[in-house]
Amino acid sequence: MTSNQQPTESFEQLCRHERQLLDEILADVEFLSLRESYLQAASRFGELRHLLEEHILTEERLVLPLFIERTGDPHQLADRIRNEHNALADLVELVAAAISRWDRTAFIDRVADLRAALKVHHEDEEAQLHPGVADVLKTAADWRLLCLTAGLLR
Repeated sequence: MTSNQQPTESFEQLCRHERQLLDEILADVEFLSLRESYLQAASRFGELRHLLEEHILTEERLVLPLFIERTGDPHQLADRIRNEHNALADLVELVAAAISRWDRTAFIDRVADLRAALKVHHEDEEAQLHPGVADVLKTAADWRLLCLTAGLLR
């Protein structure tokens, strides 16, 4: 749910689109690496890294505070999501290190770890986080307005 999405979709559609895009880019990175096209894989991985960093930033600065405000966060979901973000960032660094060393085995292992962590993270978002802010973020326009208000869009 990055801040630069177009306001033509619902908030849920934006989130689903972003998840699909992350999965698609990660699949491209895997495919290119298996073909030993490491420069292309590294380039695509850079796109994934940027998208994931933006996702984490907007979630940490906008969605989690809104969720806490709306729900009181009785089950400490925000802490769990933040921990997931830290784990994702660490995995991204491990994948980047494997790519820079052209270490195919480490790369394949770390990408599998990243894919699994992203799956858990997205499931937590969809099942618990998004419903907590659904009354405020009904449309992509609501999301865009929130991003503009926070200074994440120009």
